Amino acid sequence: MRDNVIHDVELSYDEIVDSLGETHSFKEYLDSCRNSYKNQSANGTLREEYENPVSLQFELTHKCNQRCLHCYNQSGMESNLKPDLPVARWKELAKEAGELGIFECTLSGGEPLLLGDGLFEIMDVLAGYDIYIRLITNGMLITQGLLDKLKKYRFKWLQVSIDGSRPELHDYIRGTDGAFRKAVSAANLVKINGFPLLVAHVVVKSNLDYVEEMIDTAYVLGAEAVIIAPFCYSGRAIINKEKLDMTPEEIADVFSRVSVKRKEYRKRMNVIPSLEEQAILQLNSVKANSSLVILPSGDVKIDCTMPFTIGSVSNSSIAEIWESVGKKVKDNEQVKEYLRSMKSSQDFLKPSFRNNVDKVYLKR
Repeated sequence: MRDNVIHDVELSYDEIVDSLGETHSFKEYLDSCRNSYKNQSANGTLREEYENPVSLQFELTHKCNQRCLHCYNQSGMESNLKPDLPVARWKELAKEAGELGIFECTLSGGEPLLLGDGLFEIMDVLAGYDIYIRLITNGMLITQGLLDKLKKYRFKWLQVSIDGSRPELHDYIRGTDGAFRKAVSAANLVKINGFPLLVAHVVVKSNLDYVEEMIDTAYVLGAEAVIIAPFCYSGRAIINKEKLDMTPEEIADVFSRVSVKRKEYRKRMNVIPSLEEQAILQLNSVKANSSLVILPSGDVKIDCTMPFTIGSVSNSSIAEIWESVGKKVKDNEQVKEYLRSMKSSQDFLKPSFRNNVDKVYLKR
């Protein structure tokens, strides 16, 4: 039985947008969630577990054609990592996901399009079970021919990551010359071809002054939504901390400006300000776990933020990992202690808590 406690956290900005698009202060929303969970727990309607996961994320490959300063899983550094799972194993996992009744599957990397025809083989299996797909790409390999092949699948989103409204910003953050031109071209093609386009933008020190321009760029490209998120200390962002760091005041100012743009684009494009990771962790902490992330190596994690490895599909099925650990993972004392400890963004830098830097196995 979970504690059903949402711990207080330190935030740089105090605004949250709920599922209906209404804006609240984080404290108001926190109090509302606490009361809701308390009432659900008292009347027995709080869901304690899911029989099977609702969603999965397949991080299909470590390989990447960019070297982003803030990459949360250090993609592109293959020499220090386990080999990627073969496409045949991913197809088996996609079949298992379908048989478990998974509603949606996020396909990411690295850069998933580097799998070439293997990606379509995996997606064909998912499509056979009518699973919604979220595809995350940097846009470098998007062409008209590729989009023609993608048209037969059901997409929740096709996400193109754009981390700067100008070439010099995006290319610097992404570590790749010409990346901006290709990302913008890709987003434009995605929209022209009728896919639901989501533009994802990570705010760091070098692009914080251009966030309004970035939101305008997303609108011009035809995005249905643009998500604006502060970088999180994870993976390569820990290594590149000095190049990325913003003061709490700078973060607060950025998201104050995002709030203004959100109102400007209301009913035309959804501008989604993302909470800082410590807040997301707390809001999700009392909910029953409903998803898993499978890494390129086959290791399985709870999500993209917490550092815990809970199993491997190299020697277990998704169902076995879910039944033995995943469905009740938030009851685990190690996880509870982690959540109690994560009060500010600086806590993500604690030794043994550094996601995709330290290897942390969950104790059974």
